[in-house]
Amino acid sequence: MSKDKKLQFNVIWAKGGKSKDSLLQKVANKKLETTEKICFEYYMGWIKAHVVSKYGHVEHKNPYWELNRKKNHVRQGKKQFKRQDKSKYTKSRR
Repeated sequence: MSKDKKLQFNVIWAKGGKSKDSLLQKVANKKLETTEKICFEYYMGWIKAHVVSKYGHVEHKNPYWELNRKKNHVRQGKKQFKRQDKSKYTKSRR
């Protein structure tokens, strides 16, 4: 399904017309830039609305990219511990 949707977007973007204009208008109403990448993410359904404050301020963003930024930020500087001798840590079953 996602491959078909990608192909549909490519056709819409290349052809232009009312479909492209309506897509650009929807993205502009969400207060996002009207670039091809952001329009593609919106068309695929990856951009979601997030409530930022208790007063109802809403931002639209791709949560996948936000999670990647947080994971990469947390992982910086950490080293993985590898056990060289596993026999010390396992119990024998006799």
